[in-house]
Amino acid sequence: MRGLFGTMKGRTQQHVPFSAEEKKKLCVQYRSLLLDGIAPFWLERGVDREYGGVLSCMSEDGKVQSGDKFIWSQARSVWTFSALYNRIDPQPEFLDAARNSVCFLLAHGRDDRGRWVYHTDREGRVLEGTTSIYADCFAIYGLSEYYRATRDEQALSVARQSFDRVVRRIEEPDFNETMPYPMPPEWKNHGIPMIMTEVAHELAQTLGDDRVERLAIQYANRVMQHFVKPERKVLLEYLTRDYRELPPPAGTFVMPGHAIESMGFVLHVARHHRNQDLIRRAVEVIRWHLELSWDEECGGMVLSRDIAGGEPFLPHSQKTGAAAASEAAEILRGALAGPGSARIIVGTGNSQLEMVAALVVEPGLEWRRVEVFHMDEYIGMSEEHPASFQRWLKANLVDIVHPGKVHYLNGTAADLARECERYAALLHAGPIDICFLGFGENGHIAFNDPGVADFHGPLAVKQVTMDERCRHQQVGEGHFPSIDAMPREAVTLTCPELLRARHLICTVPDLRKAEAVKNALTGPIAESCPSSIVRTHPGAAIFFDADSASLLPPSVSVRFFLQPRTCL
Repeated sequence: MRGLFGTMKGRTQQHVPFSAEEKKKLCVQYRSLLLDGIAPFWLERGVDREYGGVLSCMSEDGKVQSGDKFIWSQARSVWTFSALYNRIDPQPEFLDAARNSVCFLLAHGRDDRGRWVYHTDREGRVLEGTTSIYADCFAIYGLSEYYRATRDEQALSVARQSFDRVVRRIEEPDFNETMPYPMPPEWKNHGIPMIMTEVAHELAQTLGDDRVERLAIQYANRVMQHFVKPERKVLLEYLTRDYRELPPPAGTFVMPGHAIESMGFVLHVARHHRNQDLIRRAVEVIRWHLELSWDEECGGMVLSRDIAGGEPFLPHSQKTGAAAASEAAEILRGALAGPGSARIIVGTGNSQLEMVAALVVEPGLEWRRVEVFHMDEYIGMSEEHPASFQRWLKANLVDIVHPGKVHYLNGTAADLARECERYAALLHAGPIDICFLGFGENGHIAFNDPGVADFHGPLAVKQVTMDERCRHQQVGEGHFPSIDAMPREAVTLTCPELLRARHLICTVPDLRKAEAVKNALTGPIAESCPSSIVRTHPGAAIFFDADSASLLPPSVSVRFFLQPRTCL
């Protein structure tokens, strides 16, 4: 692979095509890898001959890590084995494996309204319901391919019924079935029109239905017209519902591999219709993302980029954020069980995006009975500034769920001392149920940096000067173009005020936080590492991913949520 692809970036920049000999080598290599390696591995280790379907959560050596079954993985196995039979080599064992998964899907994959569920146990008992439209899409995709091999009319009927429901559902205003990557309702993601391009096109060919093919063209055009940005040579993953660009980091997040996969689907449609202009444009998008992502040192492609130069926003890591949001939602439901309200403090910034995106789609929360407080703000910054935390809070939480009351810190107040007193009085009007926070790279919580943090001070809100590491973190995350554009001062809730909350939900993802996590949990409880103080709080729950916890010794016992191993 390295020999063939090691100079891919140079090749794409020079527009050098593969030679006939190189293409032949690739075909031989991939066919052998598929038929002599991948397919036998799954036939031997993955097919669940006891309960049906496939066991898709395995380590690389084939050891089953979980018997749970994600319906989109079951449906993908149907497509894979059926396509192997239809397109590569009509071996009977391929069709048997596809039939095994179809039987599991039809028996256990849908609810009583015909909607595809997300997650079952090994025997097919539903663990998570209709939270992912991708399960529906892959079911349609798999059953369509299976019909081509078997002419199974039931499979085709289910595929068609499911398709009609999905086409309606994804256009409805309350559509939010995007697990495993929950998304604020005010966003649109590239993933939906991407998968629908392929699903509609493949189903149209199976059915011979021009109406379905026209939908495939519409979805392909939606990708190309809205998510592809020729002026910047990227395909963006997230936009607003009316297709405007979002602020960083979600709005500058690019997944090159996803973009290339998407263009493969567009090319299927374009080639079918002999649309040379669309073919040219899709190939160009592929070239952009190969060049954007290629690792010249080691070969291969990087997972993601932030086109603003910051740390990439990784929605795939939101297992950590979703776990934190799930726990917080349970606390909020308990607080709202009586006649009163719930009061929460919400930290802002990149580390909280995943958690907040999951929290706003949690069911059963009466947000009109929730009072929200702002944790910190830059001094002298208006709420219109892209880096304003007030703006972040509105865009990611307030404008989505519309809490009953929201209180903002005013960093532009003429008298900041009086502003701090005003805000402290609001905070002290009642107990705080949850404080949502993260750890800074320097160990800060809110803007309580080492040097200004005071574990026993009398103030609830105060004015601080941020240290250089804190300021460089904000620049590195893409909020400011340079350190000179970054403010030096902020107003912040103090450490004692944060810890006054009954519960702390601390969400701390990313490798760049590993040093802070280690210091907070294994070092002394000291103001030199402000986040260490959370260890003294009886209601603290700390959520990490594998990267942020990578420096912790095995002896440390924490609430530790790893990103799941990728399944089939």
